[in-house]
Amino acid sequence: LPTANGEAAQVSPLDIPIDSPLALPIDSPLAAPNVNNSVEEYRVQSIPTPATGKVNLIGRVIARYGDSTTYMPVMMTGIYLSGIIRDENGQPVVASLDNKTDPSAGTDAEGYFHFTDVPPGQYVLMVFSGLTFYVIRDEDGKQMFITVQENEMKDLGLIKTTLPPE
Repeated sequence: LPTANGEAAQVSPLDIPIDSPLALPIDSPLAAPNVNNSVEEYRVQSIPTPATGKVNLIGRVIARYGDSTTYMPVMMTGIYLSGIIRDENGQPVVASLDNKTDPSAGTDAEGYFHFTDVPPGQYVLMVFSGLTFYVIRDEDGKQMFITVQENEMKDLGLIKTTLPPE
């Protein structure tokens, strides 16, 4: 992929150019393998413009694994926006993932992800980890509902979770 100055850009395993706003400089405090104290400093510089009527989302997901108290990037894995099945009163009952058609993205080595041209709606964020799909829950164990509207560019920020969910 050529960069703005015509040189060839390095490409990550997820095909995100190294000079992408989602890529971190080597000297970034977030580039360290253990991201405990510096995660609050997370900041995304830019979000690409979505296609007309669609939505682009970016963010970063880190997790505690098992009984660990240390957060690590959820890296090099699939992340999905699943549909929601509701009861007769409109209350969410269960996430409904079709991993062939629902919006999906991959996380990079630091846990960053980017969904492009997503249809507007309400979703639940899911991750593929250890041969299983998990609903990503916040630090309090609650499901995270993501609502996006037409032509929106949304930064979901830093998402902290536990895998597998408790």
